[in-house]
Amino acid sequence: KISKIIKEQKKMYGGMKYPAHDGGWRARPSFFMKGFGATKRDRAPFVRTVGKEILFRIVTGQQDSIPPYVAGVMDKLCSMNMHLDDFVISATVKAKDDYKHDRMAHLTAQTILEREQGIQMRPGQRISYIVIPGETKLYTRGYPLELVNVNAKYPDYTYYIKNQFLPSIRPLLSF
Repeated sequence: KISKIIKEQKKMYGGMKYPAHDGGWRARPSFFMKGFGATKRDRAPFVRTVGKEILFRIVTGQQDSIPPYVAGVMDKLCSMNMHLDDFVISATVKAKDDYKHDRMAHLTAQTILEREQGIQMRPGQRISYIVIPGETKLYTRGYPLELVNVNAKYPDYTYYIKNQFLPSIRPLLSF
């Protein structure tokens, strides 16, 4: 049984799911969400965590706690007080011929990794990377996680706020 469902679009929803067995009012519900930007693997982990937390608060009637929660996350982001792992994006590597174009951040990260470490990525493997600051196009700013600390790189906080965080939580804040 599903109760308290929040639906943004056809394939964007979340809510509380109750077990099918007859547990009555004592049955413990579980939270679920599908399709929101917060569930996509091309989002940074902190974006997925925040999106899930916001939707959970909506479904459980805690809407008043959302603005202070989001403000706290923004404070951490703006003060650069987050762990590097919170910004890591991962993508599945495909054969070079399977890409329509080569202008993707994870392909830049893959090229850097192959060039600097001699690591050849095979189709099906996952590459982890961050987006680093720069004036160049986004696809040129993917940097492999394995080399971030070695080469003193850091995440482009502005990119993560404007292109990942805000677009992912905006649909949730309309509830």
